[in-house]
This record gives sequence, structure tokens and C-alpha cells, in this order.
Amino acid sequence: MYNAGHKTQQLVALAKDGDESALERLYHVYGERVRWMIRFRIGKVLRSKLESMDLVQDVFVHALQGLGDFTYSNEGDFVRWLSKITFRAVKNCSPRPKNGTGIARMTDCGVEVAVL
Repeated sequence: MYNAGHKTQQLVALAKDGDESALERLYHVYGERVRWMIRFRIGKVLRSKLESMDLVQDVFVHALQGLGDFTYSNEGDFVRWLSKITFRAVKNCSPRPKNGTGIARMTDCGVEVAVL
């Protein structure tokens, strides 16, 4: 019987050892879930100004950087960990308070877009 959690555990272990195909597989398995988390959290205004897949890539870059510190207990832990990274990525792309010009700016997500 196929055990998704066991497979994820193997992929995480391989990815920690630098196996690029394991990283690609994790992206393939969890990328769409992360994209939906992003789309749910950014709302219509930001969705029209940002490409969700750019944020998905940012999430996986941060996940890769922190993978060595991640301890796998079960698949739920991995999904929650990705969810926390996703939340921070979305938060960083949310409009900042107005900067004196009457325009809020989003600069931490690789783009600078005026949000009126």
C-alpha cells in the first residue's frame, strides 16, 4: 500500500543530502498545495499584481535554505512547516504602511508595486 507520508519522509531525507531530484519531487508534490495557500491568503488586489508561482518558488527557496533545521516526524509536520514559510512569504508581500506619499509599497517579494 502507498504511504504518502513515508514517501515524503524519504524525499526530505534525500533533499537534506542534496539530492536535486528529491527537491524537484517535493516541489512537484507540494507546489500546487502551496500555490493554493498563497492564492487564498493574498486576496484579489494582490492576486492581480503578483504571480502566485513566483511566491511558490520563493517559499521553496526558503524551505530549501531551512531544510537542514527541519525535523521530520510526519507528513503533517512537513505541510505545517511549508504553511508557516508560505505565511511569512505572503506577509512580506503584503502592503506596508503608507510611506508618506500616500502609497503603500510591496518590496520584499521581488517586485515593487504601488497599492492604492
